[in-house]
Amino acid sequence: MKKAKSVHRREKAQALPTIFLALLITAVLVAGLSSLWENYFYTSSLTRDALRAFYTTEAGFQQAMLNLSQNWNWPGINNVSFFGGSYSVNVTAQGSSRRTVTSTGNFNGAQKQISIDVRQSNEYALDDNGNHYGWRNNPDRGGGNDPWREI
Repeated sequence: MKKAKSVHRREKAQALPTIFLALLITAVLVAGLSSLWENYFYTSSLTRDALRAFYTTEAGFQQAMLNLSQNWNWPGINNVSFFGGSYSVNVTAQGSSRRTVTSTGNFNGAQKQISIDVRQSNEYALDDNGNHYGWRNNPDRGGGNDPWREI
């Protein structure tokens, strides 16, 4: 009878290290996943801020195109607040009918910049790829009193 009791105690003693090993593996997995989630959320916030900085930069460029449609010698603007971010636009003359528009947007530490060469036309402004940025006071093209409208 005593032999049966000692075998039962040995089985209990073997189960304890197995349980500790399973708990250790679970703890390591939880810690690893926690680190992955933390990195995921950090990267997501960086991506979100970079995207918002890009949209802020684009808003600055659109502002420049509107102002250039009304005054071809418009020099640019600095530090304009835009939905929690800001943008600055610099316009550099490249002769009488060309301008380089550089727009820089900032949002929560992220910064994006675009620089596009545009040329003046009687009806619209073009970039060097021939993309139209809007009609200038041309009622036949829908411009009318709206001096700059994306097409």
